[in-house]
Amino acid sequence: MTRPPPTGEGALYEDIRVHGRIARPDLAALLLSCLDGSGVLGRTLSAIDRGRLVAPDAVAEFNPAAACP
Repeated sequence: MTRPPPTGEGALYEDIRVHGRIARPDLAALLLSCLDGSGVLGRTLSAIDRGRLVAPDAVAEFNPAAACP
């Protein structure tokens, strides 16, 4: 986590090959958004700023709304 102001570019990834950084306020916003849905239950997710993402080209963002039954 970093301490700069939020960028609004935080995203979730389920792929274990991703890594990067995220500002604390962006992480908090992502966590709050996950509390509403069951699509994140039982999953291990990474929260990373899209601008600081290090990952293979084919990695897609995780969409909790699409994962809900």
